[in-house]
Formats: sequence, structure tokens, C-alpha cells
Amino acid sequence: MCSEYRVAQEYAENLCVNLTSWLKRKSRRISDEYVEAALTLMRIDLETVRPLLESLYSPNPRRREPYDPVCMLRSLLLMTLLRYDSITDWAKELKTKPKLAVMAG
Repeated sequence: MCSEYRVAQEYAENLCVNLTSWLKRKSRRISDEYVEAALTLMRIDLETVRPLLESLYSPNPRRREPYDPVCMLRSLLLMTLLRYDSITDWAKELKTKPKLAVMAG
């Protein structure tokens, strides 16, 4: 099994476990919009674009390690699916709503 497939499968399995848990809750239940967005992300295999995305990163990062490019793309797709139009606002949402961060990977 290639590592790209394994990463994609781990993401899908992790999201599936979390979605199942979130849907079982009666209080603080996840919204239908979030469920639809999560299911959409689970169906898209972004691992095939990893080499292209990684080629856009600097080979010598200056400070900390860069974020995973597939997670970054997935986050932008999630932002679009949930109709956010500001990356700044989206970053704040990811910090205050852990479910969104889990969905983004």
C-alpha cells in the first residue's frame, strides 16, 4: 500500500469516526451543512496533487516546518464549501471551532 493512499485513508477514517460521534450527540449536534461538507471532503482524494503542491514549497524553510500542503488545500476547499470569503475570518473559525479543524485535517 503506497503511503499517499494510507494518508488519505487515515484522514477519511478519522473524519468518519468523528462524524459518527458528532451525529450521535443530541445536544451540540453538528449542522447539516458541516456534515455535507465533511462528506464531500471524504470523497475527494487530494493526495494525488501532493507532489505538485510540495514543489511549490521552499526547499529550505526558515523557521518552523511548513503546514501539510494537502491539509491547506483541504482547508481552503472546506472554507469554500461553507461559503466563507475571508481567509482571515476562516483562520479565526478554525481556532475557535475544533470540528472545523478536524474536518480540514
